[in-house]
Amino acid sequence: PQKRPLEDSTQVTEDTKQPTRNRNATLGEEAATVTLAKDNESAAKVEVAAIPALVVHSGPNLGDYFAFPENPCELVMGRSREMDFVLRHASVSRSHTKFVVLHTPQGRSVEVTDLGSTNGTQLNGRDLVGCSSLSDGDMIQIGEIALRYRLMDPAEHAFQEDIAKRVESARTDPLTGLLTRRFLVDQLPPLLDAYRRNEEPFSLLIVDLDHFKSVNDRYGHLMGDQVLCSVSACLTTAIRGGDAALRFGGEEFCVVLPGAPSEIAQRVGERIRKMIANLAFEDTGGESFTVTCSIGVAEIHPDENIANWLNRADRALYRAKGAGRNQVEMALEPDEELDPSTLRRPAADQTAPTKGVATISHDDLSSHSEINFKREQGSIAAFAKSFLDKDKATEE
Repeated sequence: PQKRPLEDSTQVTEDTKQPTRNRNATLGEEAATVTLAKDNESAAKVEVAAIPALVVHSGPNLGDYFAFPENPCELVMGRSREMDFVLRHASVSRSHTKFVVLHTPQGRSVEVTDLGSTNGTQLNGRDLVGCSSLSDGDMIQIGEIALRYRLMDPAEHAFQEDIAKRVESARTDPLTGLLTRRFLVDQLPPLLDAYRRNEEPFSLLIVDLDHFKSVNDRYGHLMGDQVLCSVSACLTTAIRGGDAALRFGGEEFCVVLPGAPSEIAQRVGERIRKMIANLAFEDTGGESFTVTCSIGVAEIHPDENIANWLNRADRALYRAKGAGRNQVEMALEPDEELDPSTLRRPAADQTAPTKGVATISHDDLSSHSEINFKREQGSIAAFAKSFLDKDKATEE
């Protein structure tokens, strides 16, 4: 029989040919050039404006990146979490600077105006008066934070977007959307220093859910995650724009209240306690349940370090738990904390406390700190020790 010729494996048929690439398609919303097809055989490339953005060059927000949207709009930068661009620093007013995005024949342009802020806005080293248009490379000083205005090409824009996402993922708890404990390391010390220079009060809440392990054990971890998300929503609803709520770990949260004395902090704590107690949950089987929390409140004293401040709030939390839970307890004054009669000394057979909270006395800090802190890895006590070590290194 006659042999059939081998089929050319490279032959293109209607079934195998690849779809024609759309010559009009562009990658990303902001391409450096766009292809406008005049017909099937020719196209012309038209340049479009670069992407205006702000990059933080100094301060605890170093590396933050703010890209301006394509459409004309007004954006406000400030310390409050309701702002379009947020800079969490005491030198920044809650509503500090306004940026206006405009469309011009040359592309997008941005104008900047100070909003009567306490520390003002500087443009290239000079106080900003009225409205001014920004040029590529301009330096903007907002309080103590320096930012550079940039007109970015797509590659640089994509790079900055990637960096910003990584920074944000490190700062934000993926489950609840709250800040992480990194806030206490990166931003709390300079924020606290600024308030101390102005002799303003500064308070902290430590919030711990009561018997949360039993929720996970009885209703499952998915339901436990739902509880944590609902509690987080209560925290953000109960505080002001300039305050900060963060998830320290597990079922333990912190609320930072700049400018709030202990009396106001106690009221905020009570508001949070009631909101959490009023939450209602139902599992997949239709069983309803509620949760409660215990809260420790502490206002930092003028000469107090962060480590002792955190531990005073932590011991107040444990007094709330020891008094029956579902309570708000004020921290003792530093001199009262030194009184041995006020220190909590658990019995040997006492059941383990809620995960993530320390059981350490003031004596432990001075005489047995290394041993006791190592037992409390991941707790407030261990975290406080990191500040204690930094203070010692600075003194040396």
